Amino acid sequence: MPVAGIMALALIGGIVLGQIPLETGLIYAAMGGVAFVLYGMDKNFAEQNQWRISEVTLLGVDLCFGIIGGLAGQAVYRHKTRKSSYVATTVLLAGVHLLWLAGMATGFIEPSDLASLVGL
Repeated sequence: MPVAGIMALALIGGIVLGQIPLETGLIYAAMGGVAFVLYGMDKNFAEQNQWRISEVTLLGVDLCFGIIGGLAGQAVYRHKTRKSSYVATTVLLAGVHLLWLAGMATGFIEPSDLASLVGL
């Protein structure tokens, strides 16, 4: 969970410095909450041999601004930490988000760059 803490600090620092819009922080908080809950639910489902939340769904929520909560959920619930391909994908997503947040917090990346990157 140290990476989640570093990302949260970059996000909060960027908001305080006025480099990251508050709305971005709210999106990360909301999606992080969703990711955290989903990891907890999936762990519970696994322990009870019930229907599971797909890895694609969990990673998709992580990708869509839920990575901080996803990493926290993995650490707290000790879930999805043994499958090397899943861990590698999570590390990749965390790296992309960390670079993105650090770039915005330092002013190197403008928040609008994401919109132009995805063609909006």
